[in-house]
Amino acid sequence: MIMEPGFKRLWDKYGTFLVYMVFGLLATLLETFMYWLFYEVIGLSNMVSTVIAIFITITFAFFTNKIFVYRSRVWEFKPVLKEILSFYWFRILTGLFNMLFMYVTVDILAWWPVGMKAIAAIIVGIMNYLLGKLVIFRNARSQNMSPQDRTALGDNLAAREERRNGFKGYDADYVLKEMDEIISSEKKKTE
Repeated sequence: MIMEPGFKRLWDKYGTFLVYMVFGLLATLLETFMYWLFYEVIGLSNMVSTVIAIFITITFAFFTNKIFVYRSRVWEFKPVLKEILSFYWFRILTGLFNMLFMYVTVDILAWWPVGMKAIAAIIVGIMNYLLGKLVIFRNARSQNMSPQDRTALGDNLAAREERRNGFKGYDADYVLKEMDEIISSEKKKTE
């Protein structure tokens, strides 16, 4: 597929967020359907149905974020376990923020509940996106580079390290850390 230069620039800048929005919508629909299934069809209580629906949705969101949004290619047990645990942890934290926001704006300030829920959903969605990009799946940036780009960046970093420290060779951990920092700073420049 050939993209117009202007569209490609926009896609490069906002494509990840747009894909995140599509899967966020799908997650919302899934959570609503799961809640309906467990509450209305199966007959479980409101809170049990809510918890089950949220758990299923967060799991769905983890895999769609990992695969389609941030394109993380790591599938070894320990890194994936770390991603899953941090993903659930941050979703719990943003969920608590959501509940606090709703409590303050609706129960205490008596503002319009539906409007406040919409605002809360937007804020939480942005928080979840940024946490996924900057914390949970941050290593996906360097994993998604082509082998040629990784080699060129590694060679440049090795040469810089050699000039700086006056020795031949380089520390691979240092180079990988520097690569991730450079990729991160380049991403920030384009955003």
